[in-house]
Amino acid sequence: MEGSTASDWLASVESPPGDIGRREERFPGAFDQSPLGGLILDGGLRILQSNLAIQRLLGRRADELIGQDALA
Repeated sequence: MEGSTASDWLASVESPPGDIGRREERFPGAFDQSPLGGLILDGGLRILQSNLAIQRLLGRRADELIGQDALA
């Protein structure tokens, strides 16, 4: 992936609309309860959702992260 950007990678792994909801039905709470920090981003790399582990790591609340540029 040399020379690739984060946007190139994101485009290659983007889920079809509604796919995240289907995963949540199968694995309720897996994202929120994960010991690994995680973010869900939109196509513009803005934060849509964060889990407790990443909030603790960054020392920020969810409402402080949502809408922020993930690369800033």
